[in-house]
Amino acid sequence: MISCTKSDFLAEKPRSSMLVPSTVEDYQLLLNNPLINEGTTGLGLISSDDVYFDQESLEAISPLVRHVYLWDRDMYAGEQQVKDWNNGYFAVFIANNVIEGIEDVIGTTKNKRDVLGQAFFKRAYAYFDLATHFCEYVDDANDSQLGLPLRTTADVNVIEQRASLEQTFELIKSDLLQAKDLLIHSVPVQDKYRPSVLSCFALLSRMELYRGNYEGAEIYADSCLKLSDGLLDYNNIDLTVSNPFTSDHVEIIYKTTCPMYVELYGADFSPARVNPLLIELFNANEPRRRLYFGTDSRGLSYANYSYTGFSTFPFTGLATDEIYLIKAESATRNGNLSEAQEKFENFLRMRYSDIPYDLEELSKDKEKMMDMVLLERRKELVWRGSRWLDLKRLNAEGYSISVRRQQAVGAEFSLLPNDPKYIFSIPVSEINRSGITQNLR
Repeated sequence: MISCTKSDFLAEKPRSSMLVPSTVEDYQLLLNNPLINEGTTGLGLISSDDVYFDQESLEAISPLVRHVYLWDRDMYAGEQQVKDWNNGYFAVFIANNVIEGIEDVIGTTKNKRDVLGQAFFKRAYAYFDLATHFCEYVDDANDSQLGLPLRTTADVNVIEQRASLEQTFELIKSDLLQAKDLLIHSVPVQDKYRPSVLSCFALLSRMELYRGNYEGAEIYADSCLKLSDGLLDYNNIDLTVSNPFTSDHVEIIYKTTCPMYVELYGADFSPARVNPLLIELFNANEPRRRLYFGTDSRGLSYANYSYTGFSTFPFTGLATDEIYLIKAESATRNGNLSEAQEKFENFLRMRYSDIPYDLEELSKDKEKMMDMVLLERRKELVWRGSRWLDLKRLNAEGYSISVRRQQAVGAEFSLLPNDPKYIFSIPVSEINRSGITQNLR
């Protein structure tokens, strides 16, 4: 089998002929390609209010990152190839090859089903990542919203126009439900780059939360926590070691990262800093403040950890801490305040030595409970890419969150709620190749 190299992936159009697997193990190797798990979208993190560049750093970073950070209409600074789009469709390309060819190779039925399930999951994961960045937020009253070009064949000569947004999410959900029924393992047993039934429930829960289907989000969060509900106790983590997280710790469900932008690496040498307004949300002695952030010589905070162990790449995958917060939020919105309180308390005990909320009182007030759950979500999931999705969905519900950049004196940039700039432009290379409809910014 000829392997997929980085140059193959970055090519404008992959070559179907480069894949000639003959065994189920060959297909497993295709799905193990690091570019699938280490190539999730970074545009949303750069654009969100997690990130801060001071003026000196802003002038030193790449033009593309600077334009994305300031929400420029020419967001790619003239670049035609954009890794975020290409990486997602590379994962789709690999998954489609597996889905089409797995039945015809040597291997047991059990292993073929498992690899097929992995392919369906990875295609769904890539499409969800792309849809949340390159499509509008879901509006059930508008059936003309554009989704993604849905490529479901390995034939790279087939040109797909953009499906509707509803069709896009229907395919994602269908892929996940098929994967759930095919995968061998309920929970990860070999490595956490491989999907399991647990990861299917976790992504379904994340997707339904994003879409505002809180009943579905709660159901899938419950299914997830029944299989695995482990949390790290941050009160007992050794903060004296260089990185207190291990690569396979109990919270990780499915591992993906975003290594594409050195500006986002979690280290002092990275030019990105954490938004000072976000730092103010943390108590001075709170374990997460000491665990998540370091302080430079100027007094600015930088992301100081990798949730996946010894890596500086932002973690963008699925983990049980997020699922607890999805459960707490969706249960609150669904009026199940006692269940919300229970899961919220279980989560908080692993993050605080002394919980700073009166949970009994919160459980009697839906609005206050919601405020505290969203506050904890804001703090817990910092630098993990989820904030961009939250800004889109919460603003669609009327939260009116504006993001502002104060750069040089007199230079302020604002991203208002529901602004068209929440939808990233499709790269020019794709427009030229397929003629699909461009997003308006």
